[in-house]
Amino acid sequence: MVVGSARILVPILYQNTGSSSFVARIALDEAGVPYETVDIASKDRSGPPEFLTTSLTRPVPALDDDGVKVFECGALLLYLTDRYPEAKLGPAVGYPGRGDYVSWMVWTANTLHIAMDEIEGAPTHLLDNATSGAQENACTP
Repeated sequence: MVVGSARILVPILYQNTGSSSFVARIALDEAGVPYETVDIASKDRSGPPEFLTTSLTRPVPALDDDGVKVFECGALLLYLTDRYPEAKLGPAVGYPGRGDYVSWMVWTANTLHIAMDEIEGAPTHLLDNATSGAQENACTP
């Protein structure tokens, strides 16, 4: 972002409209954090080289926050909660409820999203050019 003649570093959110990227946008907006968005193609998840180094298995949303790179929706929400504690996006480390917060974030990613993929059709972009069994298993429940 450019303000006057100064360039201010803001987080870059790699996103796809109609995906769970909206959750990351809501969290950034609620935290009052200025950010830039880069749209990523929904079919093949192609994008600029910066996206491919931020989101290693190409899911969206992904965030580059001045070199801190985070991908997967739950991870992004946990990161934003810790990065911007004044926004009170969730319980801080050590506070009551933090365990439940983390548990439900992981449940959403590991259980709910997988079930939704089965209903809507699992994304195949992870299987393309897969380099390890772990990446292939990420697509199959």
